[in-house]
Amino acid sequence: MALTVVMVTHDLDTVFELSTRIAVLADQKVIINAAPKEVVAFAHPFIHEFFLGERGRRAMALLHESPSTV
Repeated sequence: MALTVVMVTHDLDTVFELSTRIAVLADQKVIINAAPKEVVAFAHPFIHEFFLGERGRRAMALLHESPSTV
């Protein structure tokens, strides 16, 4: 089934569990639209700040455990 679902959330755990591609928006613009590992590796101040802290650490751990996001 070729299905595309658009979900708007700040819940990083859910994002990394369910997504094969992530679009990050800042200042009314898409700054990246890529696979999860590409997004977290992208050198951009907004992304760096968004993934700081406990929320980001939990999501990053999920990313490294989940084979579906490779």
